[in-house]
Amino acid sequence: MKRLAHFRHADPGVMRHPWGFGACGVGALAAYVGMILASPWDEHFGAFLACYAVAFAACWGVSRTRAGLVGIILAAGVYRAVLLPLPPMLSDDIYRYVWEGRVQSTGANPYLQPPVDPGLEKLRDTDWERVNHPEATAIYPPLAQLFFRGLAALGGVFVFKAAFVAIDLVLILLLAAAMKARRVSASRLALYAWNPLVIVEVAGSGHLEPLAILPMVAAVLWVERRPLGAWSALAVSVAMKYAGVLAAPLLWRARRPRLWHMLAFVTLVMAFTLPYLGAGKQLFASLELYATKWRFNDLLFAPLAALSGSLGVAKSIATLFLLAVLVALLLFRVALERSTQLLFCSALLLSPTIHPWYLLWAVALLPLAPSPFLFVWSGSVILAYLHLFPLGNFGPLAPSHWLPRVLEIAPLLVVCMWLLRNGNRPFRRGRA
Repeated sequence: MKRLAHFRHADPGVMRHPWGFGACGVGALAAYVGMILASPWDEHFGAFLACYAVAFAACWGVSRTRAGLVGIILAAGVYRAVLLPLPPMLSDDIYRYVWEGRVQSTGANPYLQPPVDPGLEKLRDTDWERVNHPEATAIYPPLAQLFFRGLAALGGVFVFKAAFVAIDLVLILLLAAAMKARRVSASRLALYAWNPLVIVEVAGSGHLEPLAILPMVAAVLWVERRPLGAWSALAVSVAMKYAGVLAAPLLWRARRPRLWHMLAFVTLVMAFTLPYLGAGKQLFASLELYATKWRFNDLLFAPLAALSGSLGVAKSIATLFLLAVLVALLLFRVALERSTQLLFCSALLLSPTIHPWYLLWAVALLPLAPSPFLFVWSGSVILAYLHLFPLGNFGPLAPSHWLPRVLEIAPLLVVCMWLLRNGNRPFRRGRA
């Protein structure tokens, strides 16, 4: 417990001066303004990385101050507002969201008709060419599709991004309330609220992760005192993005649910799925394609695949490892926030596909379960984009190239060695 002392109370040996918060805030703001000047990021990726590094340092710095919740939350809103007007540059997923929302407004089913369907040709506009994997039907779960449909009635890319940022700010408020109730250091909130990975991927690229992460975090926070609300929230998370189902066995262990809790979970999931039941097996066609074919930035999975010589065998081994982690977490009764974070981290490390925004599922719990390893990974994972974008005259690199993986993993190995020797000292000095 002493190792987490810095996160429970501000460290009097670090950033005691009143200008510490202001310096970090100005540095972060300068970084995000710099990102605007460096746009488009896919063409000026080196400048973007430099700004990202400054924002990451500011996030790290403010987590070591005596900053208050209000200041951190207001600044987090400002940083998101700065990037919100920018068009998505690192990912084209949001164009898929907008397309699937528009498709539904005509009565079509996105699980049955892919974007290339001739019957949808009249819906094509200037953004249609940016829709990724146009040959594939919808992969996102039913509640996400309902959300897309509602947002598409209000507008396009900017409306979608604004909605995701708003949900992200609600998540920050939820975390702030939990931290206040537990009387932990307010500066820890910056580990998520100021994290440049979160800001870039949500406000910059417009990923839907907050829609599913908010109810997942709510379920973790509510399960002991409000189990019915917790299982209902988890149903919302799973119906937004399937990754939320990972938290189910951990919630079960934290407090064994009653029959009506499980009925509420199943009923909600089915209710959200009902409008799309006509698709039958096609509901999961693209998900199956993703699970069997896609690979990107795989870290531990890459050596498993190389050693086994078979993707199928490697996936089986990875699944067994993940199940072993889950069993260990259940047997040793690790705190719920920490065990949920560890399970998501393990799933990502073993996954064949690790897009940077996937890390948000674990990063969202950093204020409640601080982890130097995960925090550093949220900084280095951005280097996975070297597979897609050039750094000056260098790159982009092939998906199988080793360099981006080495650059991403090397800081994590350094943190692991340091932690083995010194505990959480990278996060503090002296005694808190």
